[in-house]
Amino acid sequence: MGIVWIDPPDTVPRSGCTPTANTEWTIPEPQKVNHNPTLGDVVGAFKSLVFKVYLAWVRDNDPTRRAKFWQRNYYEHIIRDERAFQAIRRYIRRNSEHWTRDRDNQQHIFRLPPYRTGEEYVREALSERKGITMRVLKVVAEGITTSFRYPYFMQQIHPSFPMPPPATIYGHICSVLGEWFEPQGVRFAYHFTYAGKVRDVEHIILLSRSRGQLPGSRIPKVLQGKVNPFERELLFRPRLTLYINHPEWVDAFRSPRYAVALGRSQDLFTYTEVDTVELRQERRAYFEHALAPHEMALRTASGLTVLMPRFLDYARNRAPTFERYVVLQERVFSDDFYRFGAQSDDTFWVDPATPEVKGAHRGVIFLSFVEGEVEQSVLA
Repeated sequence: MGIVWIDPPDTVPRSGCTPTANTEWTIPEPQKVNHNPTLGDVVGAFKSLVFKVYLAWVRDNDPTRRAKFWQRNYYEHIIRDERAFQAIRRYIRRNSEHWTRDRDNQQHIFRLPPYRTGEEYVREALSERKGITMRVLKVVAEGITTSFRYPYFMQQIHPSFPMPPPATIYGHICSVLGEWFEPQGVRFAYHFTYAGKVRDVEHIILLSRSRGQLPGSRIPKVLQGKVNPFERELLFRPRLTLYINHPEWVDAFRSPRYAVALGRSQDLFTYTEVDTVELRQERRAYFEHALAPHEMALRTASGLTVLMPRFLDYARNRAPTFERYVVLQERVFSDDFYRFGAQSDDTFWVDPATPEVKGAHRGVIFLSFVEGEVEQSVLA
């Protein structure tokens, strides 16, 4: 991963790649230089040049090593301001530190002995119920009221989603960190409950242009408004248990940058628990009061299908992306899942600190913010 810096046309260098002083590899200068490359051309050329050097090293030093190592595609994001630039640069610098917790790092996730394959170890772990674990951040927040308005309603009534949309979770994490963070690679899951629903009367003032003067004065009247009352649905005594695959954020949640709120700005919350925990893989789990990918509706035949805002891209004027999910309010056990083909060997992430019901702990359903990323969801 890296940052491609695009200069004005009159400052674009006319030479090829310049090797850095602290590397032992020299990336050769390309034979032909495209002076008007697209981003795809830049990434493709970089991959090609680096791969040639890597392939030569493999042939001379380690012929048994797998030669292919580039991903087939890449994720791109346009940096539009200094804040986004600093956040992405910080993410790149710290990315290597996260490798020990990465799902693709089998030696960490599965704790593999050197003489066994991942498949062999997982099969034995499942048969002997060994604890395959993943360390995550766990946060419990409680409040008095909250509301997650459907964006499709503007007047008369504002119903609430039964739980916070992923876009709301992203904004909540940003308020804790004090900055926008790069959403790629961040996985989150949550369990959300409330004691009951109530309705309150609020109002919106619709403004329009006006002429004349304010009554009893010579002050010109520019705007006039009409009060439109509506009913807002509120969730009473909400409680959120949030899991994030960034345990290094624990100190930020213990001392958040801004006021802790979830939903509207006046819906203040209090963190009652902030800690890092070990999730465990199990063959059985139960799920309740959770948000899951829409595909899970095919497995459970229960839940409420909703269309929720998944992410607001602040670099593109808060451009929203939406995604279908299924809200699992009632408890459902993995034993009752419909299974298709190879799904008979499912395993699930569970929180061992949750109450045990019929020999199973509560499952944790991981989601992502960025469109196009593969959901790691329920299956471990």
